[in-house]
Amino acid sequence: MQEARAAVSVLRSVPLRGVADIEGLTRGFPGEARLRGSGRAGRLTPEAGHAVYRAVQEAMTNAARYATGSAIEVDLVWEGSELRAVVRDRGLPAGRGPSGVQGSGTGLRAMAERIEAVGGSLTAGPAPEGPGWRIALRVPVVEDDGAAADTASEDAAAAGGAVAGGTDVGGTSAPGTDVGGMTADGKAEA
Repeated sequence: MQEARAAVSVLRSVPLRGVADIEGLTRGFPGEARLRGSGRAGRLTPEAGHAVYRAVQEAMTNAARYATGSAIEVDLVWEGSELRAVVRDRGLPAGRGPSGVQGSGTGLRAMAERIEAVGGSLTAGPAPEGPGWRIALRVPVVEDDGAAADTASEDAAAAGGAVAGGTDVGGTSAPGTDVGGMTADGKAEA
């Protein structure tokens, strides 16, 4: 029993990652990855922020594994009572093959379960606007009661400055609040 308690204690002591840490994911990605954000940053529970971070991390890993060499776009859109995130690749570039690294086969299911556990939703599938794959998720923003650990300023930094028109972390303007074919309700456009 003491071993189980010790294991839980260690897990609790590991700091949760959040939306603000997504910039580090894109900057540290070995290929081309771009982070864009728009809207006024809200607050997420620590669990929701961590769930978003892990989903983006897994989506980027999948893109690197199955669309090796493709540019990856990560869009964060703060809109009213939710944060929407989309990770999209452009498909396997001509003349390239997948990395050959096989996953466990549980990544998408684990992503969806993690997002659903914090009151959100996740969709995954071929990008309707062209070649590639797209993961889209939504998580609720909490009321500003001071209980959330992800601060608006940290999230604004991760979302590229949280400006209405969107900003690429690299400094290039991103048009409007387009999130790769996602409609205002967070569903994929047909």
